[in-house]
Amino acid sequence: MSSQIDNCPHCNANLNGDPIPENIRQNYSGTHWRREMGWEYPEKYDGVWEWECPDCKGRWPSQAQVIKNKLKGAKNVKTDSNI
Repeated sequence: MSSQIDNCPHCNANLNGDPIPENIRQNYSGTHWRREMGWEYPEKYDGVWEWECPDCKGRWPSQAQVIKNKLKGAKNVKTDSNI
């Protein structure tokens, strides 16, 4: 699940890193390394839960966190499966 942004939402730093060498680029999705750090919290989610800017250390939610929070808020909504 990728929802990549190019700039930090806190300090606007560019999060694109150096170019990935062409001879290994086919093994990666993209043309540049990424600078942000992904934080995982196994008790919350099996994957990146939030991102951190290497410049300002500001953090923002991963797409997984956004989706999980939306689903949590919608759990009381009636659907065909719980009618």
